[in-house]
Amino acid sequence: MRLIIASGVSIPEICSMRFKGKEINMGSADRIARMFSAIMLISLYALGVFTIWYGVTALVAAIFLMTTSLIGTCPLYSIIKVSSCPVDEPGHNNFY
Repeated sequence: MRLIIASGVSIPEICSMRFKGKEINMGSADRIARMFSAIMLISLYALGVFTIWYGVTALVAAIFLMTTSLIGTCPLYSIIKVSSCPVDEPGHNNFY
């Protein structure tokens, strides 16, 4: 089963693309979760829930999460050779 997004490209095709030389290694669920987490951290900072140092740490984490979500590549996933992209091959365990 192939999920087609609005541009007519399937999710596995997106995962096989490259972004400036980097393999896209994050699936759509992972990207959505990261974007949601980043928005929540920014919202909590804006509401004044965090003190200054926790707030700065939360903003740095939010920027990292949002950037990796938009790019589709997680540096940690690249280091440990894991991918959350769906693959239609039977027996594939999402490792490189």
